[in-house]
Amino acid sequence: MTRDVLLVMVGGAIGSAFRFLLSHSIGYVADRLPLATLVVNVLGSFALGLLSGIAYRSDVLSRSMLLLLGTGVCGGFTTMSAFSVESLNLLHIGEISRMLIYVFSTLFGCTAAAYAGIIIGRSITWT
Repeated sequence: MTRDVLLVMVGGAIGSAFRFLLSHSIGYVADRLPLATLVVNVLGSFALGLLSGIAYRSDVLSRSMLLLLGTGVCGGFTTMSAFSVESLNLLHIGEISRMLIYVFSTLFGCTAAAYAGIIIGRSITWT
């Protein structure tokens, strides 16, 4: 149990650092749409889908690697809490149409990215 927690913590730190760097390099579009959070969530959904697809098809990823990469890195990288607050901030300042675009882009984009990752992960053959 202690080793598992350590793997998740290390992975979470790595994922959080990647999110920070990517967020600062992308920022906002038109000073209102939180594009960085959208991109992070879509990429994170794809990555976790890919890991899940690979794990489904092979034993190439150990439980420890899934904890480190899936729960840790992907969990630290994605930003559901930021997504929620940014959505409400858009609503609060009266940007209802931008909020709806952001919410639906995130929901559909992340779901589609996770699905693509699973399909790709399952199609990889390991020799």
